Amino acid sequence: MYWVYLMVAGLILVTIDSSGIKLRTPVSFDESQEFPEFTTVVGGVADLPCNVSRPGPDDAVSLVLWYRADINPPIYSVDARNGDLMDAKHFSSDLLGSRAFFDLRTQPAIMKIKPVLEKDFGDYRCRVDYRWARTLNSAVTLTVKVPPKEIAIFNENNEMLKKIVGPLDEGSELKLTCQVKGVKPVDVRIKFFRRPLSAGKKVKIICQSSGSRPPAQVTWWKDNKPMSSILRMPPESQNVTVSELTFSPSREDNGKMLMCTSNNPKISGSTIEDKWNLTVFYKPEVIIKLGVNQVSWTVAEGRDIHLLCEVDAIPSITSSGWYFNDQAIQNDHLQRVAVNNLTLVIQRVQRHHSGYYRCFATNVEGRGESKNVLVKVECK
Repeated sequence: MYWVYLMVAGLILVTIDSSGIKLRTPVSFDESQEFPEFTTVVGGVADLPCNVSRPGPDDAVSLVLWYRADINPPIYSVDARNGDLMDAKHFSSDLLGSRAFFDLRTQPAIMKIKPVLEKDFGDYRCRVDYRWARTLNSAVTLTVKVPPKEIAIFNENNEMLKKIVGPLDEGSELKLTCQVKGVKPVDVRIKFFRRPLSAGKKVKIICQSSGSRPPAQVTWWKDNKPMSSILRMPPESQNVTVSELTFSPSREDNGKMLMCTSNNPKISGSTIEDKWNLTVFYKPEVIIKLGVNQVSWTVAEGRDIHLLCEVDAIPSITSSGWYFNDQAIQNDHLQRVAVNNLTLVIQRVQRHHSGYYRCFATNVEGRGESKNVLVKVECK
């Protein structure tokens, strides 16, 4: 008999500005959030809840989308944008096919998966769009257990017993040993809603493997180099192994492959893996370079100077600017000074243009500034 304890987590994002209230759907969850867990066995049934109640008498559900964390497109959808929810069309992806049905008659509504396969393990998110109210999200983790496939009983002489044991003398001692043949891991998942990471900010990422007997050996890799992690066995986990990776990504990690592998050390060829191509955001790194046809930081009086602000940043910058001797530079046509994004042009420079120049750039991760560079104007 299996007992299931189930709760639902929700997340709402609202933005308020001078034009009023803007509603937006979150694209990810807080990486530190532990999702409620539903446990079933291979061949069993999974009932994943999602609240689709109307927020008010004048509102209605227009769209329901189910996602799994490791897959970008929806795995199941209910489209009620052109009618009543109970009459809406249901669409199931190839992943679930005819095994899934979203039952709207229950409260809360239930995504029923039957029969459950080994590959159904993972974090699921239900998104509900209303015609007027804000979008709601809920999430649940589905754990799939795999029963042992081969069990054998041995006597004290290590002889395998089949069907009948005996005959035995009344009152004699009987020693039997039950052995389960090693089972390879059936699934391994990086349990993290895959959003961009921030350089220098520590994150904790979970990798969970199931199905291995004895417990799986779980290893983290970054660009095929092993990483240190903490291995733990959840209470009463049976064939579930969890590995916690804590690290601070750097700008050099952008585009690298993070991989979690799981294998049964007693079974050759049992290694399976889950991969994540990292995106790492970092604040701008800025340097000043000479512009086109500019060959020296020393310029003759009356000539033009052309400086470039070279920026390396992810994501793209949102603002930039220039300083001269710690004073902000503005466009000044009378003084023949032109600031165009990352370019600074001063025409017919004079002696007072000699001094220290630097530039800056900002993005969502912060602000970066170049070092001061000295520009000299030589008198004729």
